[in-house]
Amino acid sequence: MTLANLLGKGLEKAETDAREVTRYLDKIGRKLEDARRTSNHLDTRFDIAFEALLQIAICALRVNGYRVIDRTDFDTPKFSNIWGVSDEDLFRNALAEYDRQQARGERIFSVIMTTSNHKPFTFPEGISGVKAKGGGREAGVRYADYALGRFIAALEKRPYFDDTMVVIVADHGARVYGREDIPLPTYAIPFMVYSPRHVAPRQVSAPVSQLDVAPTVLGLLDFSYDSAFFGRDVLAGGASYIPLNHNRDIALYTGDSLNQIGFRKSTATLGYDKSTHRQITMPDDIDGQRDAASVFQLAHALYAERRYHAN
Repeated sequence: MTLANLLGKGLEKAETDAREVTRYLDKIGRKLEDARRTSNHLDTRFDIAFEALLQIAICALRVNGYRVIDRTDFDTPKFSNIWGVSDEDLFRNALAEYDRQQARGERIFSVIMTTSNHKPFTFPEGISGVKAKGGGREAGVRYADYALGRFIAALEKRPYFDDTMVVIVADHGARVYGREDIPLPTYAIPFMVYSPRHVAPRQVSAPVSQLDVAPTVLGLLDFSYDSAFFGRDVLAGGASYIPLNHNRDIALYTGDSLNQIGFRKSTATLGYDKSTHRQITMPDDIDGQRDAASVFQLAHALYAERRYHAN
């Protein structure tokens, strides 16, 4: 979707001063230099490099018209760790910002990125069922659920909730592992849409990937727009596919088969049983393997040649 489409819906582009971008880039450069210093402890070098990567992402967002609010902009957070502030602090500040935007008569398009569900899995004290330390990933899931539930409960009390659409999606699962070249079950992530006034409850059984999130949400919003999406509106029906990669292998999954291309031009077509998660070797689907190669080659060519845009 083009930025012009979004702006046409009453959203405002955040302008970023070129000098601010230069300062960001200088700051990132200094951090990367510090990360290279062998005199620093290895853990310190990792933390510095990680922070530099986050700042690169923030810089890219700012240049592309986003206003970024991070931990340095918050009122004193009640809890934080190496990943950032707690989910509760993040949601609390988001709600305060939405209230201010609503009071100014602005429309809201916002992305909240929570980080509590990562190692070292440390959380605020005093939450029933959530160990502050030592609870591992289970505590991470419990805390994420707790904080998200409180956020939605608070959002439901806002006057603008009836015309709000909440989209919940993960960037990745816990980790990709298994003996298969493409271990499909470990790629599973949640994708939920919550807008009681506008979206009736239902489940979608077709294959869905992160590529489909934007066109599906825009379809629910009933927007007319130009795009160069690789995904599609899953509620509109039609053929679906999911591109996947693991280590040096890539694949295209279509719901019952997996066409895979590996290192040294190896290929395979596998049947997939969703109930047992078993993969079964099938006769080569040459057209399916070509489809897999074409999706990845096209995406790479458009990005590398800077031709990936809607118009």
